[in-house]
Amino acid sequence: TEKKLTGAYNCSADDRVTLNELVTEMGRIAGRKPIMQHNRNTDGQNHDINEFPFANESIITSNKKIKEKIGIKFTPLAEGLKNDYENYYKNVI
Repeated sequence: TEKKLTGAYNCSADDRVTLNELVTEMGRIAGRKPIMQHNRNTDGQNHDINEFPFANESIITSNKKIKEKIGIKFTPLAEGLKNDYENYYKNVI
């Protein structure tokens, strides 16, 4: 018999990274130095929420519930990025 689950579940990995760290890791895996540009003119009051709703925000979630109730195990971020690159993007970029 299949058990039905109810409620809200966060689907977030165990790794916590900044956007800069994510882009740097992607560049390392691809063997390229990323070019990151920060537009300081869009910070603060000039921020357009339609452009990027979570700019300069820290979002921290817990995956404890989904791991305990469903038994999900998350692939570490660097390993998942490397797998995606090797299996797809390496041939596209």
